[in-house]
Amino acid sequence: MPLKLSTFNCRGLQDFVKRRKIFHYMRSIESDIIFLQETHSSVNDERFWKNQWGEHVWFSSHSSNSRGVAILIRNSVAPTLHSLFSDPNGRFLILSVSINDLPLLLVNIYAPNNDDPDFFLDVFAKVDQFNYTSLIVGGDFNAVLGPLDYQGTRNKHSNVKTSEMISVLMDEFNLSDIWRHFHLTLRQYTRHQHNPRVLSRLDYILVSEDLTDNCLSSKIVPGVQSDHSVVILNFKDGQPSKGRGFWKLNCSYLQDVDFIKLVKTKIQDFKDIHKNSECNPNVLWDSIKCTIAGVCIEYSVRKKRERNGVKTKIMDNIEKIKIKINDDPSNNFLVSELENLEAELNKILDFETRGLIIRSRSRWMEDGEKSSKYFCNLEKRSGEKKCIHNLD
Repeated sequence: MPLKLSTFNCRGLQDFVKRRKIFHYMRSIESDIIFLQETHSSVNDERFWKNQWGEHVWFSSHSSNSRGVAILIRNSVAPTLHSLFSDPNGRFLILSVSINDLPLLLVNIYAPNNDDPDFFLDVFAKVDQFNYTSLIVGGDFNAVLGPLDYQGTRNKHSNVKTSEMISVLMDEFNLSDIWRHFHLTLRQYTRHQHNPRVLSRLDYILVSEDLTDNCLSSKIVPGVQSDHSVVILNFKDGQPSKGRGFWKLNCSYLQDVDFIKLVKTKIQDFKDIHKNSECNPNVLWDSIKCTIAGVCIEYSVRKKRERNGVKTKIMDNIEKIKIKINDDPSNNFLVSELENLEAELNKILDFETRGLIIRSRSRWMEDGEKSSKYFCNLEKRSGEKKCIHNLD
C-alpha cells in the first residue's frame, strides 16, 4: 500500500502559479495518491497539466470555470491502471488500479451543493459495475455525516436527504469514515465559511472494511488558497526511502547579503591559509571551488531547515486556531489571526513554487496559458528516473 492518500477541494487550478503551488504542497506533505475536486479543468487543459504534474494523473473535466475532479498518483507507488470511468459532467472519477500489486477501486467525488441524494445513488450504481475487493471513496460530499460535523446558523446542515443516503450506502458497501474512526468525539471541520460563519466537515475519505486495519492515522491539515482543508489518510505499510539527489544552488541567495559576506570571508580565509603555498595552482583552484561548494551547501541546508521549521510552526498554529474557532466561531480576533497565518504560509509556498518553476526550466505565457514549450525535464519526474531502487 502507498504511504499516504489526500483529498482536497482546491477551488480551481486555472491559475498557473496556484496550480504549481498546490502540486508542490501535495508533494511537500508526501501525498502518494491525491484526490482533487473543483479543478476547473477542460479537456484542452489535461495534457498540459499532466506534463506539469509530471507523474500519473486522470481527469473528469467539465469547463474552465466549474466542476472537474482529478486523481494524481506518484510514480513511486507503481500504479497499474486496469479500467476507469470519467463522469462527463465533471462530478466523479472511478479508477480500477493496482498499487504495489494491491488491486484498488478509487472513487473521487465532487457532489452538488444542493440536496441531491440521487447523485450518490448514480455514483455507487456505477461503482457496482466494477469488480473490486478494496474500495476507497473520497472527495467533497457537500454534506455532513453527523451532528459533530456542523456548526452554523441553522440547527443542522441543509442537505439532510443526501446525508441519509450516504449513510445508507456506507452500510451497504461496508465503508467506514476513516477520519471519524480515529477521532470519535472530536469537532474539527474541513470548510470554514466566514460570512455567515459556518463550520462544516464536508470532505471525506471512506474505506472498505478490509482496509480499515491497514490504516494508521487520519488528520485534517490546512489547504492552499481554498476555504477547504486537506484530509489525509496514512497507511501502515511504507515505501522504500530515497537517497539524496543532486544539489543545486538556489540562485536567490546571490542577492542575500549574509550569504555574500559568508562566501567572501571563506574565500579570504582560504587565500590567507594558502598565501605561501607551493601547491600546483590547478590544485588550489579545485580546492577553493570545493570549499565554496561546501559553504553553499551548508548555508542552503540551514536556510531550508529554518524555512521548513517556520512552515511547520505556521501549519501547527493554523490547526490550533481552527480548533479555537470551532469553540468560538464569532471571535473576530481569531479569524483575523487565522487569515494572517494563512497569508504567511502562502508566502512561503510562493517562494518554494518559484524555485520549482526555475528548476524545472519552465517557460510559459499567461495569455490564454499557451505554453511556448511544454515542461521538459521536470525536476520531480527526472528525479524518479534517476532513482536507483535496488542493486543486484
